[in-house]
Amino acid sequence: MYTNPYEGVWHTEGQWLKANFHVHAVPDGGKLGTFKLGRYSVSSKHVSSVIAAYKDAGYDVLMIANQGFFLDTHEYATAYDILMVNGIEYVEKDGILCIGIKEFITGKPQEAIDSCRRQGGLAVLCHPNWLAEDGTPPKLTHETIYELRNFVGIEILTAGIFTRFKGSGLATNVWDEYLSAGKLVWGFANDDFHTWFDIDRGWNVVFSRKRDFQEMRNAIERGCLYASSGLVLREFSFEGNSLTVGANHERSPIEQITYRFIGEGGKTLQESTGATAEYHFKGSEQYVRVCAVSDNGAMLWTQPIFDADRLRRP
Repeated sequence: MYTNPYEGVWHTEGQWLKANFHVHAVPDGGKLGTFKLGRYSVSSKHVSSVIAAYKDAGYDVLMIANQGFFLDTHEYATAYDILMVNGIEYVEKDGILCIGIKEFITGKPQEAIDSCRRQGGLAVLCHPNWLAEDGTPPKLTHETIYELRNFVGIEILTAGIFTRFKGSGLATNVWDEYLSAGKLVWGFANDDFHTWFDIDRGWNVVFSRKRDFQEMRNAIERGCLYASSGLVLREFSFEGNSLTVGANHERSPIEQITYRFIGEGGKTLQESTGATAEYHFKGSEQYVRVCAVSDNGAMLWTQPIFDADRLRRP
C-alpha cells in the first residue's frame, strides 16, 4: 500500500511555512568572531541582523544552529514576527542538526540524536557530501550514518557548501541510498548560513495547521514538507495509481518545468516538461519522489510516495 505524505493538504486548513534550520550567527552584544562558527566566523553577523534579513526574505521559521553553544532565540520571535526554533549543529562527529531542543547536547552521535528526541526535538543529518579543507570526508561517513536511528531526515541540499567548501552541497544520492535500503527519511534543504552571500539559497516549506512549533514538528514527522531552491509546489495529488505534480518559480513567470520521477537506486523512472506532469505507478515501485527543475536552475524536491510495507523509519 502506498503512502502519500501530502495526503489531504490542498483540502485542509493550514499554511505553508518557509523555514531554514541551519543558520549561524553570534549573540547580540558579542564580538564578531568571538565564537567558533567555522572558518568564516569573522564574517558571521549578529543574531538580530540575521533574523531581520531572513524575515525580509520571506521566512516564517528560523533556527540559529550554532556549533559549540546553545542560544535561546525565543525573545526575537515577537519583535520580528517569525517563529524562532531553538537548536544547535552538533559537530563532535559532524554533523547533526538538533531542531527544537531546550539545552546543549553532547556525546556520541547516537546519544546526541536520542537526547534531541527526549527534549522533544527532531534530528537531521547535515551535509553528508561535504569535504574538509584537505579533501577528507566528514567524520560522520556514509557508512557511519547507516548505523544511526531515530533521526527524521537528511540535508539533501546544503547550499552554503557550494560557496565555501569542497565536496558537494547536494546529497540526493545519500537520500536514495537510504530509501532504497528501506529506511524512510525525509529530504531537507538549508543554507548553512555563515556569511551574507549564503542567505536564501535553499529552504524547506512545511505545511502546518498553524505557525506553532509542535504543529510544525508533527507535520515534519509525517513528511508534509518539501525542499526548494526557488520553486513552489502548487499541486501534488495521488489518486488510484496516478501521481500528478505541478510547480512554478517563486519569483518569475516561468511555467515550463522539467519533472523527474525518481525511484529505487536513484533511477529516473520518467522525465517530462510542462506546467504539470503525471506518473502512473506500476505497483512494483518501492518509492517515487519528484525533482522539479526550471530553466534558470531553480529546483524543488518532494518527499517520496512510498510502499509502507517496504520502508520503515530508521
